[in-house]
Amino acid sequence: MCVTFIYLNDKAVDDPKSYQLIVLNNRDELFDRPTLSPTWKDGRDQADPYGGTWLGMSRDGRLGNVLAVLENATDEIPCKIVYEYLKSEMPPEDYVAEQLSKEAQQYNGFNVILLHRLFNEEIERKTYFGVQFSNRQGSPTAAFGPGIYGFGNSVLGKPFKKITYGLRLFEEKLKILDDENVNEQELMKQFLDILIDQTSNYLKAQQANTQKENIISLFFSHYPDEQLISQKKQDKDRCKLMSQLFYEFPEPLRYGTRCHTIVLVNGVGRCTYFERSRKQITPHNPDAKYKLILLNNRDELLNRPTSTARWENGILAGRDERESIRGTWLCMNAIGSISNLLAITVPIHQMKSSSLTVTRGQILLSVYYVIYSILYNLILDYNGALPVDFVKSNKKPEEFCKLLINTVNRYNAFQILCFQRNEYDQYEVAGLTYQPDDKIEVTRYPPGIHGFSNSPSCEPFKKVQRDPRMFCRCYPDDQLKRRCGRSSELCKYRAAIFVRYPDGIPYGTRSHTIIIVDRNNRATYYEKSMETGAGKASEATWSERIFHFELI
Repeated sequence: MCVTFIYLNDKAVDDPKSYQLIVLNNRDELFDRPTLSPTWKDGRDQADPYGGTWLGMSRDGRLGNVLAVLENATDEIPCKIVYEYLKSEMPPEDYVAEQLSKEAQQYNGFNVILLHRLFNEEIERKTYFGVQFSNRQGSPTAAFGPGIYGFGNSVLGKPFKKITYGLRLFEEKLKILDDENVNEQELMKQFLDILIDQTSNYLKAQQANTQKENIISLFFSHYPDEQLISQKKQDKDRCKLMSQLFYEFPEPLRYGTRCHTIVLVNGVGRCTYFERSRKQITPHNPDAKYKLILLNNRDELLNRPTSTARWENGILAGRDERESIRGTWLCMNAIGSISNLLAITVPIHQMKSSSLTVTRGQILLSVYYVIYSILYNLILDYNGALPVDFVKSNKKPEEFCKLLINTVNRYNAFQILCFQRNEYDQYEVAGLTYQPDDKIEVTRYPPGIHGFSNSPSCEPFKKVQRDPRMFCRCYPDDQLKRRCGRSSELCKYRAAIFVRYPDGIPYGTRSHTIIIVDRNNRATYYEKSMETGAGKASEATWSERIFHFELI
């Protein structure tokens, strides 16, 4: 959500106190999106692979501004448009006709405003004119000359109410141009007042007191805005905030107006380019540096063939080499989508297997785990492909989980968690838990601290519960014992976060994974794992690897 207001005046000739061009712009974006301050030619969006910009200007006075059309799509707009226009030195109409229009439909919706100075034969001076173009609703290229204009994130011809409201404010402020006592500094202050306006009330009133009565006159109402609501599904509170010229969403959604720009070009061609921007990170708050931290322990048979984490076909993961589909328990792709699969522990007799008696002898316990693993993976389909399916699907977490409901009965009991960055570049998390005879529901998890294990999140084991007292009483755990259906001796080991059985029982924690994504979308993927084929946990060899990369 951005706004731009433009004033073009072809009468400002050879007069340093009059203005040929005035541009006011608010950039609404993620507060932590890497961005450079303006330099020649522009302020740069570091997250854009082309080093593009939302607003740029060249030394000869050409100016470009691109605004996204608000819609449900989450892909980014092509910020390279402005940079390429400024670099091309083509007249705006030629740039649109020969270059932009040919590739415009491959992008999400956008509006672009291109300004250029041309020689005016009537006054024998260069004056500004503009061209606007949109790739939505078949909008034709439209040229515009002297006047006052407002642009936003709506389709052309259907402005949001706040644009109409901002134009009225702009028209009022422009009247001070006739006051010879107003200097440029005061002018900047007046224009900045427009860009920081937070009005979104149902009614905006002006009150004048007289000796007889108070006179209340309706000035303008720009909330609710039916056009804004029609373009994107948003809840009421977000719509109200977005109907303001200046706004910011409440934490943890660090999104809103983060930059004000004012450009003035006077009658003799002198330009003033002013920018006020919000800092990207609050350095003194260490809790605000990371948008995601994920810690995972994988508990499995110590001799189960497993490859260590590596990039393969665009996915970073360790792989289960025992299965032909080479699934995984945890994976991540280059855009930051993540999925984690956890088996739901159930007693072996609930898996349609033959009865099996377990004694305390370590040899029998070892045999029990081998048989248990074979039965667990052969009764139904292997579900290790599901995490890979999600990160390759481009579906939202909740959507993927809902589609999965129709096929869950093919698998043994499991819990899957899906993580994905949303349009505000914050993580959304959804999960699905399946166990026979239980209602299957998709759960969305709000921002915060969550713990998951081999039990449904509504019935967590003590070792993942968020309670400081649990550090000293994770055992005995009645929920774990009920689900395992095993002896108290076995359950004692399973109650720990790091599971390590006595030598002779080839099962336990065999890898640790840590995933961190900071607010600048720098990702760290760390894995420490036990070498495959370890006969005894006490003699196992561990190795580690770490990956650093920028999310795309």
